[in-house]
Amino acid sequence: MVPHDWRPIIALAIGSQLIGQGLLVYAIGKVPPLVVGLALLTQPAISAAIGWIGYGERLGLRDWLGATAIAAALLLVRLRPATATPT
Repeated sequence: MVPHDWRPIIALAIGSQLIGQGLLVYAIGKVPPLVVGLALLTQPAISAAIGWIGYGERLGLRDWLGATAIAAALLLVRLRPATATPT
């Protein structure tokens, strides 16, 4: 399959890869790494939810298990005890 018009593909590449990933890399120096990690972790769950709601895609058992694992990871990170600062 070869597209007749490459402009949408190039726009998607620039929008998602150059701008989106570039901003994430830039953010690593400006915000805590935990925030960037959480943003990266939630991307698959959000895209699966968009596919389910917007396009009527069916989510299988592995999809739900993956979303549950992501939610558990987010909860574990938030429940992590604060480290004591040395005095």
